[in-house]
Amino acid sequence: MLNITIVPLVLCYLVVCIILMCLCRFYWTRRKLYVASYNYDGPLAFPIIGNALSFIGHNDKILMKLYHIVESYQPIPMRFWLGPVLALVFSSPDHAEKILSSSKFAHKHDLYKFLQIFIGNGLVSGSGSNHKLHRRIIQPMVNLNFVLVHLDIVHKHINECISSLNDFVGKGTFNILEHVHKCFRDIIKELIFGVEAKSQLDGENKFDQVIVEFYDIIFSRLMKVHLQIDFIFNMTSLKKKQTKYRDLIRNLVRQFVKEAQEKKKLKLNGSSFNPIINQMNEFLEENPGFFDEDTFIDHILTLYLAAEDTITVISAFLLLCLGMNLEYQTKAAEEVRCLFGINQLPTTPEDFQNLKYIDMCIKDVLRLFPIAPYILRKTSEDLYIEKWLIPRGSAVVVPIFNIHRNPKFWKKPHDFYPDHFLPQEVNKRHVYAYIPFSAGSRGCIGKTVAYTFLKTFICSFLQKYEVESDGKVPNLKLKMDISVRSINGYNVTLKPRIWK
Repeated sequence: MLNITIVPLVLCYLVVCIILMCLCRFYWTRRKLYVASYNYDGPLAFPIIGNALSFIGHNDKILMKLYHIVESYQPIPMRFWLGPVLALVFSSPDHAEKILSSSKFAHKHDLYKFLQIFIGNGLVSGSGSNHKLHRRIIQPMVNLNFVLVHLDIVHKHINECISSLNDFVGKGTFNILEHVHKCFRDIIKELIFGVEAKSQLDGENKFDQVIVEFYDIIFSRLMKVHLQIDFIFNMTSLKKKQTKYRDLIRNLVRQFVKEAQEKKKLKLNGSSFNPIINQMNEFLEENPGFFDEDTFIDHILTLYLAAEDTITVISAFLLLCLGMNLEYQTKAAEEVRCLFGINQLPTTPEDFQNLKYIDMCIKDVLRLFPIAPYILRKTSEDLYIEKWLIPRGSAVVVPIFNIHRNPKFWKKPHDFYPDHFLPQEVNKRHVYAYIPFSAGSRGCIGKTVAYTFLKTFICSFLQKYEVESDGKVPNLKLKMDISVRSINGYNVTLKPRIWK
């Protein structure tokens, strides 16, 4: 009887010993991380979970929590722990330049594996030698000349959007995001997939709807430690959604690829229309086997998601900022009238370059609401930045959102203030104090295309409408998933523009 009583105790003892041995081994193999972390200031961290308690709660709160944590230490490098992941944050532009311009920091951190579940090893989430090679091939396809050749498509969809907005003139406040989103969704689908999309006329389809939700799934896994553990995540409803959305998105893109190949065989596309999907197919015909079908889908899906989301959100924020600052809006509208009158749109490189004040407005919106507010890198070896040791296995964070709001570099860090980009002001600043599209070897390949779309849209809009919005830019409530977004929408009122 005594022996039967002892058995459970012995088993419990053995289990505890095994757990302790595993923990000891875990901490011993990571001792360099712990030793290095002692040289960095940071918030109090707990064993195993690190600073996970700081990010408990709704995803809407995480951006500003992270901003304030980093702000309290900048410009000195600091650390925090995302569970077992040591994150070292470098908020000085000098340090950001060293990180983003070095090939030793060119690899995305392992946390991007949650993004790879959806988009594989595309140009945003991939790393390594294949990434460099594929980037070199795809970059020439996404340039200013490509947009200029297809401006008729851009104008067609923007004109539809501007016309549809007339229904809201004098009708009170409405959220303009969904209307802008449909416009750019149609443009990007046509230019990248070769599909004649009609979201503005027919509404959203399932593909469009699930894309918004998959951003939230990715961000939840990035920031919430318990969801990074597959065993726990697989028991949540998010796992079923992830699988469902991933399969739906990738299968539809696979369908677009096949349709493009069939159209090319039948020569259904006009000779001047050459969407990105066709250019990539042509490359593969000349270089068979260069990458497989899944890699093709990774790249084409990445290009679509990066373009349509970025341009939509920045356009909506631009309208919001101009609506809250009528003096800047008037100045922007006058520039458009002086250059193009009240009907013409920019069509040449010189036209786009001459939009100096519009350019300043767009840049300050990108400063306030950068596409990727925090970017992560990793190293495959121990490295130093000045006296700061970055041990192998740690995450290196460049907090673009904080750098863009540092009062040391910006006269009105939390306000929309286009004069930040007057030539004399630009010359005063460190070049890496403004990095909305990242920089270095992993900088965004589509930034010229983005600027062109944004300038075309805002010119057409300002020729027809005046926009107003209540409140002040510093009071906007912000959140992030992959990008920075407004929690309360992009609420504006419209009036017809009456030229004096």
